Amino acid sequence: MSYQTANLKRDANGIVVPQYYNPGTEQYEVLIGNNGAINANVNIGTVTAISVETITSTPVTGVKTVTSTAAEIFAGASAKANRRKMVIKNEDAVLRVRIGSSSVTQQNGFPVEPGAIVELQFDPSIYVPIYAISEGAQVQISVFEY
Repeated sequence: MSYQTANLKRDANGIVVPQYYNPGTEQYEVLIGNNGAINANVNIGTVTAISVETITSTPVTGVKTVTSTAAEIFAGASAKANRRKMVIKNEDAVLRVRIGSSSVTQQNGFPVEPGAIVELQFDPSIYVPIYAISEGAQVQISVFEY
């Protein structure tokens, strides 16, 4: 869960300017302004945006072996029903894997570098298979679905 708080103020010309709280400095920082001129005496409100990812069912985790033949990837014995997100980590120290549709090859698809993590979001009402292929020898990947 992440929080971002912005104070909305008007600059000298009456333009609304957000100021964002930086917890490292414990100060508000102006990210947008009109020549940096802020009328700090006119506070028109505070806005808080919250980003929350809700896990609504038991997640599934697993380690899969990816070879030089494209295969569907998922955490358990099959893809999790109504999954919202899949997180993939390439556990290999040297080799890349590629992910994509059933037509993914060692030359196309989205590359996942050694040690890299990829997060894929899904509409839980639509099943979308994800395939992976190694660019060389067998590669272990960790998969997390929820």
